Amino acid sequence: MSATSPSPWWFVGLLCLLPGIPCLFAGHLECTPAEVSLRYVRYEFAVETDPRGLPVMDWKRFRSVPEQVVTRSRRALVLENDYLKATLIPSMGRVHSLVHPPSGREQLWINPIAIPLGANNDTGFWMTWGGIEHVMPSREHGTSHALKWDHRLVTDDAKEKRIRMQTFEPLTGLHHQVDYVIRMDDPWLYTDIQVYNPNPHAVRF
Repeated sequence: MSATSPSPWWFVGLLCLLPGIPCLFAGHLECTPAEVSLRYVRYEFAVETDPRGLPVMDWKRFRSVPEQVVTRSRRALVLENDYLKATLIPSMGRVHSLVHPPSGREQLWINPIAIPLGANNDTGFWMTWGGIEHVMPSREHGTSHALKWDHRLVTDDAKEKRIRMQTFEPLTGLHHQVDYVIRMDDPWLYTDIQVYNPNPHAVRF
C-alpha cells in the first residue's frame, strides 16, 4: 500500500457514516426467550402452601419415598451483548447462568444435580440450584427462594434491555422487585433491587 492510499479502517469508518450502511463493528444487544433444563432431586410433592400463603417443606413426606432425580424445563430469558450472556429464570427470580462470550466460560457455579437442604427459615428448606438469587425477609435464605415470581420486559430498545421480576412476600407483606439490565456498551449486568412496603407501619426484614 502506498503512502497516499486510504487506510482500510478509514474506509470502514466512512461506510458507517453513510445512511443505510450498518457499521460492521457495531455491538449487539438482545433479549431472547429460551428454555433451561434443571436437574434435581424431586421435592415438589412434599411442599405445601400453609395458611400464611408460604410454601413449606414436609420433610417426613419427602423422606418417605426414595429419592428420584428428574430433569425439568423452565422458561428463560437471555440478555446478551458482546461482553456477557445472562440467562434468567424469571419465574424463580434468579440468574441461572452468566457466560463470557469471547471465551465461552461460565462465570457462575451451577449445580449439576440440585438437592433440597434443611434451612433455618420459615419454609424449612432451600434448594442448591447455584447461580444468583435474591432472598428475604429474614434468617437463612428467607422465603423468596421458594416463592413464584412475576416478570415483564420493562425496556426493550436498541440501547437497553430491562427485565423486572417481582414477588409478594406473605409474612411481611413486602413487595420484592429485582430489575436486571443489560446495555450495549457495558460489560456488566446491572441489578436494581427495590423493596416496597405498602403497610401503614414499619416492617423489619
